[in-house]
Amino acid sequence: MENNILDTITQIKDVLPKKQRTLCNFIVLNYVEAGMMTVAELAERSGVGATTVMRLVKTLHYDSYSDFRRALLNVSLKNNEEQFSESFQQL
Repeated sequence: MENNILDTITQIKDVLPKKQRTLCNFIVLNYVEAGMMTVAELAERSGVGATTVMRLVKTLHYDSYSDFRRALLNVSLKNNEEQFSESFQQL
């Protein structure tokens, strides 16, 4: 199974500084919405600064915030596809 961004966040969050941990927890719980937010929106909603968001993006080895958002959106799309497939099979 491939390692997605949520798996990576879950694996590393406990060794991160407190603010980044707070951000990670928010992202894992709200990844669908987070994937559609700007840096400023994500910072505000999660209760951290924009710098903390960008530090986490770099910690996760993304070249840009856009790449990070795309990874969150990909997880969301994949989960939606799996739910649709399961629902369709039950018909």
